[in-house]
Amino acid sequence: MDKDIMETVLTEILEEQKKSNLLISENTQVLLEHDKRLSAIDNKLDNKLLAPVPTDTKQVERLIAEGVNKTTAIVADQPKQVIRQTRILLFPDHDAHVYYKNCIWTHSWVVCTCIDCHLFVYAWKGIYRRIRGKKFYREAYEQLLKEKQENTHKIRQKTRVQDR
Repeated sequence: MDKDIMETVLTEILEEQKKSNLLISENTQVLLEHDKRLSAIDNKLDNKLLAPVPTDTKQVERLIAEGVNKTTAIVADQPKQVIRQTRILLFPDHDAHVYYKNCIWTHSWVVCTCIDCHLFVYAWKGIYRRIRGKKFYREAYEQLLKEKQENTHKIRQKTRVQDR
């Protein structure tokens, strides 16, 4: 190979190696900084005092139970109004989604039934028209044959009369 080509290739490789060495040194510095930060965070966590886990929760449970009992007693002591209502509900107050679901199913079945009935009637009319049409064409064809036979019969009679 040529000496100039070898020198250019080697200089390019040398430059790339210098760049990679610089990047490696930057990466090691960043890693060292991160290591310092992590050790500082570990020290802060070690210095924090954690609350001791309570072993006796009976007092807390007793206080909560007393509060619940007082609340239920207050609600029970309040006067309650009895409201008599007579009304006709088209739409329910509770569980409306169930009502709407049932209504949608019912209405869809009614619509599908109506569509099916109409399709059946139209199909029946179409079949009837087809049968009637075939009958009409058959009758017309028979009429044409009859007329043709009569015409041929008349023509034969004329030719016989003329032959004599």
